[in-house]
Amino acid sequence: MSAEYGQTYSAYQSKLGIPTQYQGQTLYAYTLGTRGPFDEDLVVYYGQFSLPMTTVCGQVFPVTVAVENLHIIVTDAKLNVLSSQPVYPCATPSYCPSFYYNVSLVLVDWYGPYDRASQWYNWAQGDYLNLTDYRVMGMTWMQPQFVALEKNFEYLMGLSESYYSSTGNLTNYIAWYTGNASYYQLAALLANYSTASPFAIFTFPSIAPHEGTILVRLFMPGQAFQFKVFYLGQEVFNNIVPVPPTNEDVIVTPTGQVKFVTTNVTVYIAGKPVTIPPNGTIIIETSVYPVTFNITSKSGLYPVGNTYLGLTFTDVLYREYVTPGTALSTEHCPAVHKQHAVPIQ
Repeated sequence: MSAEYGQTYSAYQSKLGIPTQYQGQTLYAYTLGTRGPFDEDLVVYYGQFSLPMTTVCGQVFPVTVAVENLHIIVTDAKLNVLSSQPVYPCATPSYCPSFYYNVSLVLVDWYGPYDRASQWYNWAQGDYLNLTDYRVMGMTWMQPQFVALEKNFEYLMGLSESYYSSTGNLTNYIAWYTGNASYYQLAALLANYSTASPFAIFTFPSIAPHEGTILVRLFMPGQAFQFKVFYLGQEVFNNIVPVPPTNEDVIVTPTGQVKFVTTNVTVYIAGKPVTIPPNGTIIIETSVYPVTFNITSKSGLYPVGNTYLGLTFTDVLYREYVTPGTALSTEHCPAVHKQHAVPIQ
């Protein structure tokens, strides 16, 4: 379709009169990375631009536009930054080891990849060079694990390439690579969007079209995305989040109320105040509310110290996969509903 309608990269670049090289750098002319009609009419640059008297026809002038990474902080209702929490998968903690429930931030994109954005297709290989797709998610404290998984796939692919090259059978290597590349790409994606710390402070990078990547996405002020947040196995946020200008922050509540601010915002990381300047940060307030427990004697007169308090809650997403068709499976979610005890300090 790209070749038939003159939408190949070379045709696109030629019609715009943009050279392939400028001062030793490769130039890309793209609407790739945008969501077609959803991102129409975005103002990505506004300002005066003076042309020198020596300007000649076809001369290229670089203009910096606000295409950058999303910086997202996920908090509770009191602006305490959420973090991974230890839980016990049974009612009696002494009988089962704990594990951590991580905070998951999901950009819900129902329409990717976008067929109305430019798609560059390699007819010789029968595959896309680039596709616009915003379906991403990140998890707290999981970046090291996903990086290790990515490196493991790279190691296995290297071994496979070496083996099949030595046997002269690259056809089998291509088949092996095609069958396993999706795992590598998924690990790389999750590594790029997850955090190395337990705190829900995420960076979702823009990915411009370039060699070596298939899926591209460009984050720009004025866009709006549906985000979901999962905490302790529960969905605690599901609403539309706008991308603020680079000189403002935006605070979005669980009900979808949006507040743009041009002054500093204070959030709390492990109880310590941290100042967030107006620099394009997104602050998502979730339906998580701090609760204080005071443990006293039976009479209620005396506080009791050195006490372990556990809360048991049910109907949460669990890490255990359930085979479809079994008694515990559901149509829409391959997760077990379990009881957990949460330690409260």
